[in-house]
Amino acid sequence: MVPYIFALVLIAIGIYSASTDGWSIESGTPQVLIFGFAMLFAIIYLHSQALKGSNLEQVILENKEKLAGNGEVQYKGATITKNTELRRYFWAMSFVLLCLKSMSAYYVAPKSPVSFGFKFSLISFIFGWWGIPYGPIWTVESLIKNFKGGEQVFVRDLLI
Repeated sequence: MVPYIFALVLIAIGIYSASTDGWSIESGTPQVLIFGFAMLFAIIYLHSQALKGSNLEQVILENKEKLAGNGEVQYKGATITKNTELRRYFWAMSFVLLCLKSMSAYYVAPKSPVSFGFKFSLISFIFGWWGIPYGPIWTVESLIKNFKGGEQVFVRDLLI
């Protein structure tokens, strides 16, 4: 909820600035509005990805006994066993004093984990730097982890 409010506040600042200072580049109004709307769309994207990923976690938890006993479960065309590799990626977002960091939901390990995590790295790269004091720190941390392929876990690790 906080990230949504944060993006909407930026948009409101841009709209207020436009009403008082006009739409000139010098006033910074277009930049604030573009940044606010881009951040809002990034937050909506991250939220939708979290909802999609939570389905995988739910399937794993619903089939916990079956998977623990060397069983298999189908999920979106992939066979899930207790030895299936999963990945999750990290992102950071900040502006002035509000700094946020989180991680994606789990994904069945893609063929190219680094390129799959690029979208989370891009969000961190664009929106992560702008907060004090943790924005730059969390952004660099997220980028390093994502360029190493994200966090690797196995289904058996989630069954504990």
